[in-house]
Amino acid sequence: MLSLRTQKIFISTFAMLLVLVAISGCSSTESPTGPGGSISDSGGSHEAPSGLNGKVVNTGTNDSSHNGVVLLTWNDNSTDEISFNLERKEGYNNPWIQVGVINPNVTYFTDSGLKFNTSYYYRVCAYTPDGESRFSNVAEVKVRDTEYSPK
Repeated sequence: MLSLRTQKIFISTFAMLLVLVAISGCSSTESPTGPGGSISDSGGSHEAPSGLNGKVVNTGTNDSSHNGVVLLTWNDNSTDEISFNLERKEGYNNPWIQVGVINPNVTYFTDSGLKFNTSYYYRVCAYTPDGESRFSNVAEVKVRDTEYSPK
């Protein structure tokens, strides 16, 4: 059994690794491996997520300009991811910002507090022990205050 000090060092090192992975960024949509986008090395697959899709699931009320909620889903094509990194940009010309770090094998994310009558763009990549995948396709979602109607 590991000493308490060794356990704390291990946990601290793992936490720092996760932070470094989360801030390192994914590869661009241009993949050095060709159109498949996978990097073959010591086991596992760096396949980029695919089929990223978003839909408005709630627009709240008209009382606030920040009530839009979007559900994003994608296909997990990696076999050994540590997490997924989801990025968003508001409008076409704005910079990408990270909006979520998602647990492995989870293929959905809910983004809330979005402005009405605004287009949002999303992309996702997988982090693995050996590096990151390229980004998925870009999904565009337009949040309108009259778009959602519950059934």
